[in-house]
Amino acid sequence: SQAGTPFDFTNNGDGTITDERTGLMWEVLGDDGSIHDWNNTYSWANAFVKVQDLNTAVFAGHSDWRLPNVRELQ
Repeated sequence: SQAGTPFDFTNNGDGTITDERTGLMWEVLGDDGSIHDWNNTYSWANAFVKVQDLNTAVFAGHSDWRLPNVRELQ
């Protein structure tokens, strides 16, 4: 993304948001004690386990969740 470019997100109403500039869909975190709680922390290895759990659960109707790469995190 470019510096100074405004954010353009769509709340999908299913626990995800979509970045309209990149087309990437992101999990929305909250304070609910679930797998989606923002207080959860993961080791590198356990982050992959969480992604596998999201895929097994077909979270938000998708089973192709993955960790973002460095460029996507920027």
